[in-house]
Amino acid sequence: MKAMHPAMSNFQKIHSQFVYCVMYIAQLAFIYFYAKRNYKWIDLSVKPDFDAVSQKNSVLVHQLSGMVFNMVYNFGAAILRAVGDTTKPLTYLLIAGALNVLLNVIFITVFNLDVAGVALATAISHALSCILVLRALMKRTDACKLIIKKIRIYKAPLMKILKVGLPAGLQSTLFSISVS
Repeated sequence: MKAMHPAMSNFQKIHSQFVYCVMYIAQLAFIYFYAKRNYKWIDLSVKPDFDAVSQKNSVLVHQLSGMVFNMVYNFGAAILRAVGDTTKPLTYLLIAGALNVLLNVIFITVFNLDVAGVALATAISHALSCILVLRALMKRTDACKLIIKKIRIYKAPLMKILKVGLPAGLQSTLFSISVS
C-alpha cells in the first residue's frame, strides 16, 4: 500500500486492492479454462496418459482455488502489517502450515489421494489463513475494519485503474512474448 500515491484516501487504496482481487480471480479463471482446453499441447511426442492428464487437471483446479485464498490472505496480511500488527499474520500462517502438513499426511496415507491430495491440502490451508485474516480485519475498530456489505466496484476508480493497468499489462505481456 505504500507504493500507491500518497494523496489517495484509505477508501481509494482499499477499493483498488479489491479491484485487483477481482481482476486476479478473472485471470485465474481464464488460465484454468485455457490450460484445461490446451493441456494436450504440452508434450506432443508422448502418447497421452489419460490418468496423468486427469491428475494434472485435478491438481490445477486445487492449486488455482488455493491461489485465490492465498492472494486474499496476502492483501489482508499486508493491511494488518501496515498498521503494525505483524504477529497475527505470522500466527495465521503457522496455523495454516501446520494444518497443511497434517492434511498432507491424512490425504496421502488414509485416502490415497497422491498429488491431488497434496494440492487439496494446500488449498484448504490457504483457505484457512484467508478466513483468519478476514476475520481479524472484520473485528478491527479503526479505519482498516472490513465491512463485507460495503465491498463493491465503483466505476470512477475502476476506470482510473484500468487506464493505467491495461496498457502496462499489455506492454509487459508483449515484452515477455518478444523475449521468449
